[in-house]
This record gives sequence, structure tokens and C-alpha cells, in this order.
Amino acid sequence: MLSLKSMFIDPSGHLVNYCQLRASNTYHDLCEMAKHLMTITLDNVTENERKTFFINVYNLLTIHGIVSLNDMPKSVLDLNQFWKTTSYKIGSHLYSLDDIEHGILRGNKPHSNCTQRHFTFNDPRAKYSMRRCDPRIHFALNCGARSCPQISIYSSSNIEKALNMATTSYCNSEIDIILENCEIRLSKLFLWYRNDFGRSEIDVLRWLTKYIDEPKQSLLRTLLDRQNSKDNLHISYKTYNWMLNHHDSLISTTVSANHYH
Repeated sequence: MLSLKSMFIDPSGHLVNYCQLRASNTYHDLCEMAKHLMTITLDNVTENERKTFFINVYNLLTIHGIVSLNDMPKSVLDLNQFWKTTSYKIGSHLYSLDDIEHGILRGNKPHSNCTQRHFTFNDPRAKYSMRRCDPRIHFALNCGARSCPQISIYSSSNIEKALNMATTSYCNSEIDIILENCEIRLSKLFLWYRNDFGRSEIDVLRWLTKYIDEPKQSLLRTLLDRQNSKDNLHISYKTYNWMLNHHDSLISTTVSANHYH
């Protein structure tokens, strides 16, 4: 993973050179690593270790799934059933990208466009689910779109600090506050997964105050104080750029959708 990141992911952590990766020895190493996952047992690891493991596996699986395609898509939305079908066998069970995100890391919560828990009660993978959803995982997972958070390598020894840093970095870059209009613009991650952050949009904003720096933090608190009086907040969500996060892409147009995988 270290060589993959240093050689094929740009310094910002957002773009991947899939074509060069496919032609490299690192791609062979990635395929061998995937085979090794079948020998892993998850029974005697801590929850933090599982969280760290599955975040790293999710990001690797996304890259592996895309780089293995015969034709590079312009947008990840062009990939039919990508998150449902792209999977690794870990131990004796298959885990798709959706299984990892919703079943494991979100604590077996429903998909954003579903009402039922991701794993059924008798699914053997459910015992590896997080006991609760840590919303910060949304800022550590990269699904191959340009609006996704940056790709990092996580270690269980500093996962708390690293998740705080990833969350702070993404939230600072993706929240816009226009005080005079009482307007706040957020990433659509906060719309699709609002229930992971709180019960309402105001809960989301209160959660955000812990992860944004000045001067945005003070501006947001000012707007929240106004909300408690009589002024209404105007909350909107930015267009999500679903274009593939490919290094060599010359395409600059934005592909958007009103749903998330």
C-alpha cells in the first residue's frame, strides 16, 4: 500500500494514475495481497483494529476494482453495480464495498436509500460490525469520485488522531459559510448520511463545529445562535463531482447525482 500511494497517488491524495498502476509490478502485488486476505481471521482483533483494517481495505478494493476494468470509465456512476459487486474474500466470507461501508464501518446501518439494516440478523459477517457508527469514517473512504475525501493509509495505533485529521481536512475544505445570507453550503455526504451525524440538519451543524477551524467555526456558531432566535438558516448542498479520480483525465466537466452508493 505504501508503494502504491507513493508511486500512483498524487500528493493531494485525491487522484490515482490507474493506467500506470495497471502496467506496474505493484498491480501484481495488489493481486497477491488480495489472495492473502483469505487467510486472515477477524476474531481476535479489537474494534479499532477492525475499523482501521476495513477502511484501508475499502480504499484498496476501490482502486483494485477500477484498475482491473478493461475500459476506464469517465465517471464512477458509469460502473453498473460497482459497489455491490466489487469484493474481496476476507477469511471465509465475501465483502463488497457496500458490505464494508454499510455493514461493517457504519455499524450495520441501512444504505442511504434503504430502510433495512445492511446485514440480516443471521449474517455471519454481522459480528464484525462496529458497535456504533463513527461518522468520521465518511472522510476516510474514497469511492473513486473526484469529490471523495483523500486516500490515506491508516494505522490502528493512531486511528483516532488520523480520523480527526481527515475529518477536519475535509470539513474545512467542503463547508462554505455566508454570514450575511445566513447560508451554509455542505458536501452532499452530510445529506446522504445525515442520520449518522444527528437527527436534523442543525444536529449536523453542531457536530461540524468540532471539526472546522477559525474563522469558519465562529461564523458557524454565530449562525447557530441566530437559529435559536428568529433567523432561519439556509442550508444547501454542493454538486458532487462523480468524475473518475484518474490522474491523466483531461475531462473537467462535473457529473452529479442526487443519490449516493
